[in-house]
Amino acid sequence: MKTNLIYLLTGLVLLLSCKKGDEDKTPGTPGSLLQSFKAQEVKEGTVVVFQLGGSGNIIPGYANYRLRFSKNILGGNEVKLTEYSGETFEGTWVYDAAGSKLTLTNLSPRPAAGDMVFDVEKLEANSLVLLNTAPNPKTGETINRYMLVPE
Repeated sequence: MKTNLIYLLTGLVLLLSCKKGDEDKTPGTPGSLLQSFKAQEVKEGTVVVFQLGGSGNIIPGYANYRLRFSKNILGGNEVKLTEYSGETFEGTWVYDAAGSKLTLTNLSPRPAAGDMVFDVEKLEANSLVLLNTAPNPKTGETINRYMLVPE
């Protein structure tokens, strides 16, 4: 009986730890998000405030901007966002491929803006371009465009 339980638990652990194949990383699919991204260029409104490697960045803190997408052991979507200010938020993400919308929800601590919703302008293995769907109160109520690259 004890041996059967050990085999059952071992099999369950192996099943839950198996990764899906490369089809999960197909450009334009949610699997393309399962990685960590950093800012390559950020526009607040019409002003470029950050370029990766730039020496005259208006907001150099964007060098610390990170957006990490993952799945938990139960298959739920988890996200960790580190803002240019150093603040870190953790929660869940939903990607609506039909509407090209990315939503960050259940963020903790809760940001002043609440859930964050982005239009996904580009989603490929080496590039993610997001546009706020609502003005960002943290940046003076601007609509921001984030050009991100894998870390």
